[in-house]
Amino acid sequence: DIELTIRSTVHGPIISGLTDDFTAIADDPAAALAAEGDTPVAPGSQEDAEYAVSLRWTALDPGTAATAIFALSTAQNFDDFRYAASLFDVPAQNLIYADTDGNIGYQTPGRLPIRGAGDGWMPQPGWDSAYDWTGFIPFDELPVSYNPNSGYIVTANNAIVTDDYPYFLSRDWDYGYRAARIAHLLERRAAAAPLTADDMREIQMDNEMWIGKQLATAMSDVEVSGAGPSEAVGLLTAWDAQNAASSSAAAYANVLWSNLVQNIFAEREQPLPIDGQGRLFTVVADLLENPSDPLWVNEQIDVDGMEQMLALSAEEAYDELAALQGTTVSRWNWGELHAITLTSDTLGSSGIAPVEALFNRGPYPVSGGASVVNATGWELGVSYATTTVPSMRMVVDLSDFDASTWNHLTGASGHAFDAHYTDQTADWAAGIQKPWAFSTKAVKAATVDTLVLTPGG
Repeated sequence: DIELTIRSTVHGPIISGLTDDFTAIADDPAAALAAEGDTPVAPGSQEDAEYAVSLRWTALDPGTAATAIFALSTAQNFDDFRYAASLFDVPAQNLIYADTDGNIGYQTPGRLPIRGAGDGWMPQPGWDSAYDWTGFIPFDELPVSYNPNSGYIVTANNAIVTDDYPYFLSRDWDYGYRAARIAHLLERRAAAAPLTADDMREIQMDNEMWIGKQLATAMSDVEVSGAGPSEAVGLLTAWDAQNAASSSAAAYANVLWSNLVQNIFAEREQPLPIDGQGRLFTVVADLLENPSDPLWVNEQIDVDGMEQMLALSAEEAYDELAALQGTTVSRWNWGELHAITLTSDTLGSSGIAPVEALFNRGPYPVSGGASVVNATGWELGVSYATTTVPSMRMVVDLSDFDASTWNHLTGASGHAFDAHYTDQTADWAAGIQKPWAFSTKAVKAATVDTLVLTPGG
């Protein structure tokens, strides 16, 4: 038997003492509350009072999300779809709809709290009832769209409401570069010809790095020292800003981006955060429009202006890539730098190399990047290796369901020695999707094995 001590409050389970970040908040609640802009008022008058961090979360309450899955599976129209969405209480998702009559729709589901004070973005003073939840956003007032005038709906973690929406949903939106690129590609292709399922598959694999175009323009007038760095900067001249796995220019652009961000924000006496690449796209793009911005000056690395900052970053990027992939710039490639290693959650991190070799696969070179439509994210200042991915891609053809396609990151089997353990990975990296049989006839034609379960006796 194992005894567990479960600590909880009216605001949910206590999570400080479990991880360093939550424990740090409990150790210094005044700093956390000050970050929210609140003036902390201690519960009671004890100067040596102890604090804890608890988590109030709708997922910890009984809910109907499982029922919603079955309701979604049997929905016949948009009203049925919305009813099913109303049962999908947690987690909040972007639910999209399409039917064979040509209708499209969108619904935000979720049991989303209304707070008396604050917005829950930072820790709140749990002893002050003014911050308690006062209810939930009525389902009929959650964001919804049906057959919009645009003729399409894009969800890519971008903001789904404007600032005048009466309820707080989140601040944690993507900055919209992926969504804007998708909308641009849809409109451009639709203007030329009716959109097809092939168009959708190609758009899913678009690799354009928005900030890459700005960097290429900014570097066009910057003088760097050395033949190697000059040749590397020259790669950007004809680059189409596509982070293709085989692209040497993409490799250099991303390493340049990494060095530039760290030199501007991280290599300082008081470092600034460098997480959230979409956010940094916006910040750095604004900086490039303002050469007099004081952030271009960094005494820690002896830089006194924008051009010097760009030159230093370009030279450091060359040195870094040369050490990783050699000095022949034409042989650089983004895919090897940005590769993904598939790590088994169970035994793949055992620390025992022979065991890990049995269960892990890769690395596989991949295209894409952070805040790119082909959203293969990586961590600035840590590694260029892919850490977040679209684990499944799917295109549904409403005119012929048997023409629908999909692909999964690994394979259909979780058994390390099965042929289907990672047989989809190479196609996933290349953006190749396979037919997704729907009709009885198509399923029978595609069937390889049939599992028959019969009762005992």
